[in-house]
Amino acid sequence: MPSVLSRLRGNLRDAAPALLGTGLVFAIIHLYRRHYQLGRFTAIKSFSARSDSKSERAHVDFNFILRLFRILRVLIPSPFCFEVLLMVLIALSLLLRTYADVWMIQTSTGIEASIIARKRRNFIKSTMHYLMCMPLVSVVNSFLRFALSELKLRFRERLTHNFYKQYLNGFTFYKMANLDNRISNADQLLTQDVDRFCGGVVDLYSNLSKPLVDVMLYVSKIGDSLGWQAPFRLFFYLIASGLVLTYLRRPIGRMTVMEQQFEGDYRSINSRLIVNSEEIAFYRGNERERRSIMNSFQKMISHLRSLILFRFSISFLDNIVAKYVATVVGWYTMSRPFFNQNNSTLKQKNKTELMQVINFLVLHFIKLNRDGAVQSRFMLVQVRFYSL
Repeated sequence: MPSVLSRLRGNLRDAAPALLGTGLVFAIIHLYRRHYQLGRFTAIKSFSARSDSKSERAHVDFNFILRLFRILRVLIPSPFCFEVLLMVLIALSLLLRTYADVWMIQTSTGIEASIIARKRRNFIKSTMHYLMCMPLVSVVNSFLRFALSELKLRFRERLTHNFYKQYLNGFTFYKMANLDNRISNADQLLTQDVDRFCGGVVDLYSNLSKPLVDVMLYVSKIGDSLGWQAPFRLFFYLIASGLVLTYLRRPIGRMTVMEQQFEGDYRSINSRLIVNSEEIAFYRGNERERRSIMNSFQKMISHLRSLILFRFSISFLDNIVAKYVATVVGWYTMSRPFFNQNNSTLKQKNKTELMQVINFLVLHFIKLNRDGAVQSRFMLVQVRFYSL
């Protein structure tokens, strides 16, 4: 009986961090919601009430892909334009960065092995080689960010010129402002939303290209190291966790659309105050305008707090599913061939090579799993598209 109690006490002690962390998350959500009087999914419900048709819902369908393709024809007018060259350079930079990650893992493992083996000469040689290669690796990372920023600016430049060409064609701007209410807050759509959309398109290209490169390299490496049965187990969890996280992130699309609407309404009321300042001053309507502006501002702040709270809860689950549990799954999958004494592939490798294999597989599995929910990034780009 004492052994059973001590074992139970030990299990409770081991589970204490998990219980404490989960309890803190629920406590933060409850206290934050109670302090600011936030209802459960109120933003989503209110947005559903404002929506008149199913076409406003943020989901990827054929209509969305068709509209996105029409805009891409504006962003990339020909296959020989400078934007295509930038996209090719970005793809090459992503490939070089992946190989740089592999090289850094292998070099770091070699340095650690020389420390354990107490080989001073190998340690100094490997460290100097590591330092000499750092500028080249840094150039790859810096150029990737530079190319992404330049591509975003070029997309914004082309899209802005196209929009203003149509907006200022004849009396289109007058009809939109006075005769047609289908498009409100044109100033925000032509400035802030265009910038966000172009950034979303560039992020979509980057976030789709990097996982594809990593998947090909990862499958090849793990197949050569552990056999071709291990990738099936790993990618089953990768796909399953990506689908689960994508399903849980679905409300964020609609909440982001509503955020744009609230910000547009708030900016529109301020613009109205500036344009009609003479009439408002003559009729002494400053107090009424103040209440109107503060009411719009408070709606936006309340919704942003709901969005912050939702992202906090999703971030908690995302860290567990896509990072920590992914590490455990990677350890379990890779441990099976290592614990098999009759594995002919691993018998031919020394300890240094085995350490390199383990570091490479674990770290890249975590990276791949964090990119496994790439559909959610695709959905966020779609949200920016619907804002236009």
